[in-house]
Amino acid sequence: MRVVVRTPQLPVPIPVLFPSLLLFNHLTAVIGLVVLLILQVCGKRLPSPLTPWKCFFLFHRFIFAYWKCRILHPGWKLVDVHSADADVTVKL
Repeated sequence: MRVVVRTPQLPVPIPVLFPSLLLFNHLTAVIGLVVLLILQVCGKRLPSPLTPWKCFFLFHRFIFAYWKCRILHPGWKLVDVHSADADVTVKL
Protein backbone atom coordinates (compact mmCIF):
# COMPACT_ATOMS: atom_id res chain seq x y z
CA MET A 1 0.00 0.00 0.00
CA ARG A 2 1.29 3.46 -0.85
CA VAL A 3 0.23 6.78 0.65
CA VAL A 4 1.34 9.88 -1.22
CA VAL A 5 0.40 13.47 -0.33
CA ARG A 6 1.02 15.85 -3.22
CA THR A 7 1.65 19.44 -2.15
CA PRO A 8 2.55 22.45 -4.29
CA GLN A 9 6.24 22.00 -3.36
CA LEU A 10 7.08 18.25 -3.40
CA PRO A 11 5.15 14.99 -2.97
CA VAL A 12 5.31 13.68 0.61
CA PRO A 13 5.35 9.88 0.86
CA ILE A 14 4.01 8.49 4.15
CA PRO A 15 5.60 5.21 5.17
CA VAL A 16 3.14 2.51 6.20
CA LEU A 17 4.34 0.77 9.35
CA PHE A 18 3.08 -2.69 8.31
CA PRO A 19 3.14 -3.14 4.53
CA SER A 20 0.34 -5.24 3.11
CA LEU A 21 2.90 -7.75 1.85
CA LEU A 22 3.83 -8.59 5.44
CA LEU A 23 0.22 -8.87 6.63
CA PHE A 24 -1.48 -10.66 3.75
CA ASN A 25 0.67 -13.69 2.97
CA HIS A 26 0.37 -17.38 3.62
CA LEU A 27 3.18 -17.47 6.16
CA THR A 28 1.11 -15.16 8.37
CA ALA A 29 -1.86 -17.51 7.98
CA VAL A 30 0.26 -20.49 9.08
CA ILE A 31 1.62 -18.54 12.07
CA GLY A 32 -1.95 -17.62 13.04
CA LEU A 33 -3.00 -21.27 12.77
CA VAL A 34 -0.12 -22.39 15.02
CA VAL A 35 -0.97 -19.72 17.61
CA LEU A 36 -4.65 -20.72 17.62
CA LEU A 37 -3.77 -24.40 17.94
CA ILE A 38 -1.45 -23.65 20.88
CA LEU A 39 -4.20 -21.61 22.54
CA GLN A 40 -6.64 -24.48 22.01
CA VAL A 41 -4.21 -26.93 23.66
CA CYS A 42 -3.84 -24.50 26.60
CA GLY A 43 -7.61 -24.52 27.11
CA LYS A 44 -8.67 -21.28 25.38
CA ARG A 45 -11.64 -21.66 23.07
CA LEU A 46 -12.77 -19.64 20.06
CA PRO A 47 -16.45 -18.68 19.64
CA SER A 48 -18.66 -21.67 18.88
CA PRO A 49 -18.72 -21.95 15.05
CA LEU A 50 -14.99 -21.17 14.67
CA THR A 51 -12.11 -23.60 14.93
CA PRO A 52 -8.43 -22.86 14.32
CA TRP A 53 -8.63 -24.65 10.96
CA LYS A 54 -11.75 -22.74 9.88
CA CYS A 55 -10.02 -19.44 10.78
CA PHE A 56 -7.00 -20.52 8.73
CA PHE A 57 -9.09 -21.36 5.66
CA LEU A 58 -11.08 -18.10 5.91
CA PHE A 59 -7.88 -16.07 6.14
CA HIS A 60 -6.41 -18.12 3.29
CA ARG A 61 -9.41 -17.26 1.07
CA PHE A 62 -9.12 -13.59 2.08
CA ILE A 63 -5.43 -13.57 1.07
CA PHE A 64 -6.26 -15.03 -2.35
CA ALA A 65 -9.01 -12.42 -2.88
CA TYR A 66 -6.67 -9.60 -1.83
CA TRP A 67 -3.86 -10.67 -4.18
CA LYS A 68 -6.32 -11.27 -7.02
CA CYS A 69 -7.48 -7.64 -6.65
CA ARG A 70 -3.87 -6.42 -6.58
CA ILE A 71 -3.04 -8.31 -9.78
CA LEU A 72 -6.24 -7.47 -11.68
CA HIS A 73 -6.34 -3.79 -10.60
CA PRO A 74 -2.78 -2.47 -10.31
CA GLY A 75 -2.64 1.06 -8.92
CA TRP A 76 -6.23 0.83 -7.65
CA LYS A 77 -6.98 3.99 -5.67
CA LEU A 78 -8.59 3.24 -2.33
CA VAL A 79 -8.70 6.92 -1.33
CA ASP A 80 -8.37 9.94 -3.62
CA VAL A 81 -8.89 13.32 -1.88
CA HIS A 82 -8.34 16.72 -3.47
CA SER A 83 -8.19 19.94 -1.43
CA ALA A 84 -6.80 23.43 -1.88
CA ASP A 85 -3.62 22.57 0.04
CA ALA A 86 -2.83 19.02 -1.08
CA ASP A 87 -3.95 15.92 -2.93
CA VAL A 88 -3.96 12.63 -1.01
CA THR A 89 -3.93 9.24 -2.77
CA VAL A 90 -3.87 5.81 -1.13
CA LYS A 91 -3.27 2.99 -3.60
CA LEU A 92 -3.69 -0.73 -3.05
